[in-house]
Amino acid sequence: MSPLSLRHASSAADAAAAIALAPFAAAGVYLAYLSIPAKRRLPPVDTSLRVAVVVPAHNEATDIAATVTSLLRSDYPAGRRRVVVVADNCTDDTASIARAAGAEVFERFDSQRRGKGYALELAFQRLLSESSETSPHLFVVVDADTVVSPNLLTACGSRIAAGESAVQVDYQVRNAERSWRTRLLHIAFTAFHDVRSAGRERMGVSCGLRGNGMAFSADTLRRVPHSAFSIVEDLEYGIA
Repeated sequence: MSPLSLRHASSAADAAAAIALAPFAAAGVYLAYLSIPAKRRLPPVDTSLRVAVVVPAHNEATDIAATVTSLLRSDYPAGRRRVVVVADNCTDDTASIARAAGAEVFERFDSQRRGKGYALELAFQRLLSESSETSPHLFVVVDADTVVSPNLLTACGSRIAAGESAVQVDYQVRNAERSWRTRLLHIAFTAFHDVRSAGRERMGVSCGLRGNGMAFSADTLRRVPHSAFSIVEDLEYGIA
């Protein structure tokens, strides 16, 4: 191959590499742009709302006690918060372990309508149908393998009381220091869940919903009933 042909081959390879890397470069520029206005705006602390934490769980006997315990240790007034575990088509001791840990438990068995979306629908409908003296003002959705920070309910409640209709909280990898893989996940989660969301919040656009750590006002759930049952029910409900 002549030197001229080598130069052409090198130029073609460089162009192909640049095209392949362009989406990653664009994502980096986007995150850098969002990091500029990413300082969070904090509303006044408000713990006046009645809060129900809904924990959909399918065969989560190993983790459910730690999740319930962390929720019950939140800094929100005990008289204004409930932890409700929906034991969905469980074949293990999830329901009994959740009760022993201090949660209310709704058990659900339906071989045809299975999954997190159906569990959430049951909990929302049942809790919204309660009397005006007990029905929650705010619903927080937490996955059954999650340990929450003590300020979770106060942070969500303060934002809903300040007029937000929905909230998506930050969430991270629990074992970030375990290996190189978990450290990389931690970095990626921070960029996407923290920097991106905070920047988009300051820009006045949607942060999106990501399943774990979602919060909704009761008015939102009445206005837009939860009927999202796909494997990405968070995205489906967010679009609705």
